[in-house]
Amino acid sequence: MAAVTGVVLALYTLALPPIVCFDDDVTIDIYSRIFISKALVLVGGVSFILSQCIIVVKFAITEMLLDPRTATEARVHHVQSIRWLLYPRAQILVWLTASTVVVAPILHLLLFLPDTFTSNDLINGVHPVTQTLNIISSLEVAAMTIISWGLTRKISLVVDNFGLRATYLSISKYSAICLTGYGLTSLLPLLGVAEFLDEFYATTMIVMHGSQALCFMLITMPLRQSYLTVFYRYLSTSEGYAAVLTFCRMELAPELLLAWHEVEKFKRGEVTVDYIYAKVLDLHSELFQVDLADEVRNIAVSFRSWKNKVDVLLQPGDIAAARAGVVEAAKLASFVPAPARPSESRPLYDATFFHPLSAELLRLLYLHVLPRFEEFPQSSDWIVFRNGEKAMVSLDAVDNMVRKTVVVSRPLASMTPNIEDIPHGRRMLAMPQEELR
Repeated sequence: MAAVTGVVLALYTLALPPIVCFDDDVTIDIYSRIFISKALVLVGGVSFILSQCIIVVKFAITEMLLDPRTATEARVHHVQSIRWLLYPRAQILVWLTASTVVVAPILHLLLFLPDTFTSNDLINGVHPVTQTLNIISSLEVAAMTIISWGLTRKISLVVDNFGLRATYLSISKYSAICLTGYGLTSLLPLLGVAEFLDEFYATTMIVMHGSQALCFMLITMPLRQSYLTVFYRYLSTSEGYAAVLTFCRMELAPELLLAWHEVEKFKRGEVTVDYIYAKVLDLHSELFQVDLADEVRNIAVSFRSWKNKVDVLLQPGDIAAARAGVVEAAKLASFVPAPARPSESRPLYDATFFHPLSAELLRLLYLHVLPRFEEFPQSSDWIVFRNGEKAMVSLDAVDNMVRKTVVVSRPLASMTPNIEDIPHGRRMLAMPQEELR
């Protein structure tokens, strides 16, 4: 359903600019104009709310499976009563019914639209039909906003169990900004203040871009972030790393995974900064990645600047100025020297020095390697590991889990999970929380 939401909002985004550019009744008829600008965005809102409902249901089921002690008889019956929303046919039926209900008033107005009604009447907002359309749209958008807020609040009560609190806090701030901007750009022109906002289609632009961004942030981004964390944990096991490395070698492209592994060795204190620079960050190194983000490349630039300053220190000249330059370059490069031990002359580095590089390499692995690896026949261990992790994205196993026998006894109920969904014992590496933020 998240994909349906994205498709509907994408159609709205693509269809709206021609309406704004061609402001006449000849190029685009008034019926298409009203349907796209009013009805299509409401259908997108229905899809968005239904996606949130599905997430709420999955949260409820997974939270109970993670802690069977909370599976009281009333809670089990409640989960059984709402799990029908996970079935695609039920989702399609609910989506069609809800979309028909929200679009029906607008379709009714279109059927009885006066022949004299033009696009100017729609833009000016003075015509009774336009006022009716605006009132209907505003009421339905307000109702959807309240429902969405309630569902988001419902989700936020359990997001700590899935490590998504920071994600939802940032989303709530963005949502508040979008709703405030939409309300101001709609209200001020009606009050005769800042009428230029209508001329620049400010409300339309906020709806067009804000809805897309909100859909991505509220539905797609939490899933991706938790999925990325699960993938990191899998690669941090010896079995997982070996499986992915075997696959990458079969595709003759192991450099990205090897680069990530080298950075992990630095975090464990097994290699030095010079080694990572020569192996991964240098333009002519064997594991150099051309797709690195600019902010990650700045690490290499800052480090190279620091190295140049050190070389200056070793040459005759202004020693004091050179040392000051080294200190400044070290600050820019997040270089954290420690007091040298008696047995060594080189400085120590903070283990978080290459965290941005590690996160960027992991993101590239997630985007370019993982989709193909999941089609690999030997990826069954990864699927078992993923489904057993305490992350919201592993909920693709929910449909199997909820079909298992639920035994109700007195006040409590025990639910038997799929044995293949339970991960095998593996030695895990601790991951700093700031790694993927």
